Amino acid sequence: TDLPHVREMHAEFRHSDIVVTPHVGGVAADLQWHEPQIEPALEITSTHGQFEWFLKESIERKYKMGFVGGSDCYTGRPGDDHPGHQLRRYQKAGLAGVYAEELTLDGVLQAMKARRVYATSGVRIVAVVSADGHFMGSEYSTDSSPEISVKIIGAGPLERVELFRGLELIHCEDMSPSRSENRVRITWEGASRRTSYSGVVWDGIVKLTDGSISSVEKIRFDSPRSDVTETSDKRIAWTSWMCGYRTGLLLDIDGSDETEIDVALTSDVIASSQFGGHGETGARRINFAAADRLRIPTTIGALADGPRIVDLGELDRKVTVELAPEPGPDRVEFKITDASPEPGINPYWVRVTQSDMEKAWTSPVFVDYVAPV
Repeated sequence: TDLPHVREMHAEFRHSDIVVTPHVGGVAADLQWHEPQIEPALEITSTHGQFEWFLKESIERKYKMGFVGGSDCYTGRPGDDHPGHQLRRYQKAGLAGVYAEELTLDGVLQAMKARRVYATSGVRIVAVVSADGHFMGSEYSTDSSPEISVKIIGAGPLERVELFRGLELIHCEDMSPSRSENRVRITWEGASRRTSYSGVVWDGIVKLTDGSISSVEKIRFDSPRSDVTETSDKRIAWTSWMCGYRTGLLLDIDGSDETEIDVALTSDVIASSQFGGHGETGARRINFAAADRLRIPTTIGALADGPRIVDLGELDRKVTVELAPEPGPDRVEFKITDASPEPGINPYWVRVTQSDMEKAWTSPVFVDYVAPV
């Protein structure tokens, strides 16, 4: 190529009318190199997986970037692509919500340049966020505590709507505070590393004593490699290929507070990958390594006191066993005044989680707070 490094690409196109979107694809973008003139937003969810660490890195570096979702596929089905069996694709395509003034290519590009965009995991959540009347993507200065306005219309029941200032959670709307008495949710999440090819393979078993399983429902088994491999009224086994997003099972249980639930999971992570070609030169090779091994014994009665959460400490890898939340409403609207903004740039953004573990992330409003003298 004539532009062997991203620095040369930035220099070549810095003053041109194009939009470049850094992403975690076949090769992950390195955010130590960023050109604000042509890179207004980054892609945080696609068929490659869900990469909230990428979002967090942009904020840690104090970049003023928005967030979009995409497919990153080549099948001609934008918004409807699925991962297939490739070892670098783990979920269905994401979507970008774009607030364009007109539905034309120029209108969409102008909206992207202004960061009037947001990301979803592939469902059509509507997200509207502003600060003191300034829409998402905007930047403004104030010497007063900013008022953040949020309106969310879900594509299904909402579970949580979280408002962040930078990486600090400053408000959470719990949309489903009540819990089922006999429906148990087991979820696992996280990634193997901060780059491309970062999926995790989970194998799990749940066993019951003094009770029975009457039904099983899968949550975001997006990969065709994922499946429930064994079912009975006393035992469920599964394998799950995922990357970043939260996935799991819902179990309806006939039992009592004394019913014992024994959950065991193991995970294998991608330790390394090697570039390969096609045809005679061979495809890319993937090396897996054994990672997490855990067992969570509990009872229905114990879960009524709160969830059992095992935080595995690496790239948000976590396992949760809990009584399933009852479905909440599919929309919410609220306003929050932040009484403690930090002097300087404060990025306010919202993360939406539905009960089916579909998500949305809004681009920040960048509030330059000037503390009164």
